[in-house]
Amino acid sequence: FQAWGIGYNTQKVVGDRSLAQHVQVGDPRNPVALYPVWIHLTPENFDTKDPVTANLQSLNLASVGALHALKGATTTFAPLATTSAQSSLLDAAAVRMTQRPQDLMDQIQPTGEKFVIAARVSGEAKTAFPATAHVKSGKINVVVMADSDIFDDRFWVRVQNVLGKKIAAPFADNGAFVMN
Repeated sequence: FQAWGIGYNTQKVVGDRSLAQHVQVGDPRNPVALYPVWIHLTPENFDTKDPVTANLQSLNLASVGALHALKGATTTFAPLATTSAQSSLLDAAAVRMTQRPQDLMDQIQPTGEKFVIAARVSGEAKTAFPATAHVKSGKINVVVMADSDIFDDRFWVRVQNVLGKKIAAPFADNGAFVMN
């Protein structure tokens, strides 16, 4: 990422109060809670001018990181998907240890910043492998996503058995984002 001019902290995840998804919890009095590290993006979170995100209606993501442009980068960093301004970065290890979604909600201290989850990075990039002759610097045009759960079916598709055949019915645009 550094050679492409992208910053990313593997020790942090984004928590977002306004994009938090509802999840079931074991409390019989309150069986559903907002889980701020599982987020639901809508058109206001997408760059509507880029063909990758222009027609998306929703993305469901879990434990996303935040990308940013590095100072002195030779590339152009264009955000494609961002959080709301009701978000902050949380310690990834602490998130894994926290049992109750409400405890995570309480940890979020909104910064007013919209964190970048996906970006288009283009332009002249340096090689990350200068000692390797066949891997050279050059122009790139790549889409980078700070989430791997985008591929997890449970976040975007319901697979149903219909007359002995498995039929996938998407309820979010995760597949469309990947295809775009």
